[in-house]
Order: sequence, then structure tokens, then C-alpha cells
Amino acid sequence: MKSVLGFLVGIIILFSIIHWSGIYTNSIENAITKNGWDKPFLNENLNDDTTVSFIKEQFKIRVVICSHGSLGWKVKGNSGALSFSRNIPGLNGKKGSFKLKNKTINYMVGIITDNKVDHITFNTKNAPQANRFNLFTTKDGTRIFYTITNKDLNGLTYTAYSKENKVLYKGH
Repeated sequence: MKSVLGFLVGIIILFSIIHWSGIYTNSIENAITKNGWDKPFLNENLNDDTTVSFIKEQFKIRVVICSHGSLGWKVKGNSGALSFSRNIPGLNGKKGSFKLKNKTINYMVGIITDNKVDHITFNTKNAPQANRFNLFTTKDGTRIFYTITNKDLNGLTYTAYSKENKVLYKGH
């Protein structure tokens, strides 16, 4: 009986050390801020145990992938701070990918710099039908466009439209 009790106390102490050490945390925000980054302005759930989070760092955006295990949330990867120095008229964006559990998660994220842009569509070589980028406005008014997919984004082309559905920008 004493050996079972000792074993259980040891397990409780081990889980307490793991929890307090910050290796795993109970929230996505805690997992991210423990890496020295600001809280995300947006979390996009891919499924019950995988989330892609977006963090704004001045004129840069960091894309972070987190997964949830039996001990809590953990950061599995990040894009680094993506700066939008590449001059795409009206839009500044970048694409990238993460590998997670033998799957590739592709993303495109950027900043809309023209207030006339109402919505943006895109297509790729393998998916020629038009898809809409998701749009989000941060608390400070920065307009973000993004997509997250397990499909290939090679050959991505985009079209930005006004409220009147007038084409404002086309690019790739």
C-alpha cells in the first residue's frame, strides 16, 4: 500500500513540475506569451488540438502553430516575424508552410494597405476556382488578409475588389 501511495505522490509531483515549468500550458495565449511574444490578435482552429495564431509586431505579423496534448498547449512552430517590405500595390503579403504530424499546413497572410479594398479572391494552379481570403481588422485598425489550407498554394494569383466589385489589383 505504501509503495502505491508513494508512486501516486511521485506522479502528482512530476505533473506539477511539468505544469509549473511552462513546458505545457493551459491556454494558447499562455503558450505564446511564454515565448516572449504578445498575445495573438486572432486564433484560427484547424481542429480540436491544432490552432494557428496570428501576432502583430508593429508592421510585421508572426504566424504561430500550437497543438494541444494531454498536458496542455505547446508552440510547435512559427513563421518568424514576417515583414511586408515587398511592394504589392494595395496589399503586402507572404506565404509559407508548417509541417505538423506529417502534414503540411500552408498559409498566406498579409496587410491591406488600400482602404478601397473590400474583398480579395485567390486561386492556385491546382484549384482554379476563386476562393476568398479571410479578412480581419485588428484593434488598431490594421486590415489583415489570410488563408490557411492543407492544399498547395503554388501558382497563387489574387484579385482585390472594391465594394462595387470593381477590380482594384491583380497579382501573384
